[in-house]
Amino acid sequence: MPHGRRDNRRLPGGRRRRRGGRPYRRLYPRRRRLDVVGHRRRPQAAGLGVGAIEVFVLGGEADDLPRIQAWLARTPVTPAVLSAIGRFGHAGAWAFLVHHLAEEVLSDAAASALEALFGERVPAAERKLPRAWRAAIAAARLDLDVRYRRGEPWRPEVVVAEWADGALPRHEIAARADELLARIRAGTPVELDGWTPSPEAQLESLAATKCPMAW
Repeated sequence: MPHGRRDNRRLPGGRRRRRGGRPYRRLYPRRRRLDVVGHRRRPQAAGLGVGAIEVFVLGGEADDLPRIQAWLARTPVTPAVLSAIGRFGHAGAWAFLVHHLAEEVLSDAAASALEALFGERVPAAERKLPRAWRAAIAAARLDLDVRYRRGEPWRPEVVVAEWADGALPRHEIAARADELLARIRAGTPVELDGWTPSPEAQLESLAATKCPMAW
């Protein structure tokens, strides 16, 4: 990623991604959906806009990181983009997120994205300090072949637990509900803004679902 391109396969502490891991199952045919985001010559890429990053959150895989890098190279970084990078779940995104802690208008979003990816590994008073995150990530012994959420391997129950304390804004909850529906291939949307008085039962059902995807 910009400002962290050399870190694709390396975490703080020098550990490299192991090669030859098991193949990942595909939710979308790559040529039809994901390649259009990271390819300059495809006209569909321009039409996807800032929301293109959500395609990767919904159905991307570990080896889509270079495509995200290509997309980011020509896309303004916003709080929504940082949120999606954190939710994508690739530990190799750490350098990109830590870099944006230094930007005043993006520091809070970058810290929240780091927490979504790695969990609350630094004290609240240090959540915007790059050195604190570098040290915490180096000590975590993370695996670049694992998709993470809150510092744990991605599972539906971990995603649902993110909003259990009521701290997440509604749009962040909605993004996670969409992610769950896509990843577990459920057909019924969760109505957060409709007439349903409480979506808790639906969300608890999603949390109990076994996700069929390896990443």
